[in-house]
Amino acid sequence: SKKISTIGVMGLMCATPYEPTAESTAIEDQLKKDRKKQQKINKVLLLGCGDAGKSTFCRQMKLLHLPGGLTQEYSHMGDMLKRNCLRTAIDLFNLCSALKVKLPYDLLAFQETLQEATDLTPELADVCSDLWAVPEAKTAFQERWKAPHVQILGAAPYYFENIQRFALPDFVPTDQDILHVKVRTTGIQETKFETQKTGFVVIDVGGQLGEQRKWWGLFEGVASILYLTALDEYDMTLEEDNKTNRMEASLELFTRVTGSEWFKNNYCILFLNKVDIFADKISRVPLNKFFPEIPATATLEESTNFIKKKYETAFRGSSLVIHTTCALDTENCRRVFEALREAVIFQSMRSITIG
Repeated sequence: SKKISTIGVMGLMCATPYEPTAESTAIEDQLKKDRKKQQKINKVLLLGCGDAGKSTFCRQMKLLHLPGGLTQEYSHMGDMLKRNCLRTAIDLFNLCSALKVKLPYDLLAFQETLQEATDLTPELADVCSDLWAVPEAKTAFQERWKAPHVQILGAAPYYFENIQRFALPDFVPTDQDILHVKVRTTGIQETKFETQKTGFVVIDVGGQLGEQRKWWGLFEGVASILYLTALDEYDMTLEEDNKTNRMEASLELFTRVTGSEWFKNNYCILFLNKVDIFADKISRVPLNKFFPEIPATATLEESTNFIKKKYETAFRGSSLVIHTTCALDTENCRRVFEALREAVIFQSMRSITIG
């Protein structure tokens, strides 16, 4: 027979009845409020390969929903923007070399100076502007898919067109400048805000291969998965190995994420991002060069639908919504986020009803 101790029971029977103090009641009330508030916060996980535009989307959320917008980022982002410019100029020199583009000798003489530079001076800005003014250098940038081992940022035109302003001693970045800054995300970055009495925390994690291992423990308690992919990456390779096609890698990752056991009850929103760059590129570099199954004469709409279909086929979850976006366009992000907000609220109400 089971042996049951009665000490605890006797102790309870003999104990003086508990009367909560004013202080303990206040603490309990606060805990209830905190729990209620926590339940109202919708956790959105931002996923995708590197350079898909996740960090840019997070900055847009700050710009749209935080009282100070991006003002807290003005100081350190200005220096980062200048470093982006120097790095991009060096990469363009390397790209021209890889594609056998002959540049003026006076420009080539500055290549080593650029590599050793720690700050963007007005003199170096002039050199970068002169480099971008060479028609063959712009052509090399447009045909960068021919040298997949050379990685150069897609924001290069914006950098070169504004570099003189960036080099001014009293330069202060605009919101649009900050949206163009490229910073590799390492670790986990959270953006918390409230809109229309609905709380959100958008969690941005690194998209590079080394960062993806950190994702899986973040799925618990997530209201929605927001997966970003860059439409223009069909002719690009991963930075990590300079050989794997970025779109193929993104499709494979999308299948793994949406097919994971953590994901089965999550709502997924897919952003086909950088549609503006894609629209410009597709006329010069047909999708057919990398995906032979689509005709070489495919229009922008047909090419977009082709990629959309690939992601629909790769999807392993239960509920998927797809938007074409430009993370640099604030108004576009506003509209898309409103659709996301409504979807998350619907999913939240649905889970409560089912539960």
